Amino acid sequence: MLLLTKLTVFAQLDVEHFIPPVYPSTHNWVNPKEQIVYISTPSLTPVNYTITDGAGNLLQNGTVTNANPANYLMNAFASDFVVRDADLNTVLTDRGLHIVSDDKIYCNLRAQAGTSSNRPNATSMTTKGRAALGKSFRIGHFPSPQNFNDVQNSLATKSSTVGIYATEDNTQISIDLTSRKPVLRGAGAPSTANIINVTLNKGETYVFAIKNQDSNLNKNRGMIGGLITSNKNIVVNCGSWGGNLANQNVVDIGI
Repeated sequence: MLLLTKLTVFAQLDVEHFIPPVYPSTHNWVNPKEQIVYISTPSLTPVNYTITDGAGNLLQNGTVTNANPANYLMNAFASDFVVRDADLNTVLTDRGLHIVSDDKIYCNLRAQAGTSSNRPNATSMTTKGRAALGKSFRIGHFPSPQNFNDVQNSLATKSSTVGIYATEDNTQISIDLTSRKPVLRGAGAPSTANIINVTLNKGETYVFAIKNQDSNLNKNRGMIGGLITSNKNIVVNCGSWGGNLANQNVVDIGI
């Protein structure tokens, strides 16, 4: 147990971190609000860092020390982290986040969701640095059981999401959802009856998602266990921004 914990901690402490974007549900309980990239370090001397989007546009830079962490604030959909329906199933050139530093740092993304007066949901996601890079990933999310037609009901708006960030040019990605064949969200969504092939260049991202109201096939298992493979290193986020394990009128966030 101690060995595993030690390895996990060091996997999160690195000089480079990637955050692919995600798709949130838009029910009042999980409407995206503040999102904060929280940067910290064990270093007692200043560590320089930069935050850019996938296109390399500078979002923020500065220094951090053990005593003085740094925050980068985003809000609602004015964010490189969350996307709308129109952004799904398409190559995005300036989304996602790339954090680089001249010494090792921790990078954690924290988000609140709800209304202007109430924030009933929140999430926290710690990035894994370069240990997150890989060529084979399995999808996981809440196995939300409901499928209702009332779009104002949180049961109907339960959704799950996958975001991919390419770290090299001409990255060939295959998305295999054929065992379950869920119906993907968004205009022009590809059929999951066949393997979906996507090509991304360095810094480009791709997001796909399901919503319970769109198909009975999106309930329960949905995209769980789906396979993502690539010929070059990518980073993947997956989970549910508005889902739940119970057959109840409740929603949570887990990424």
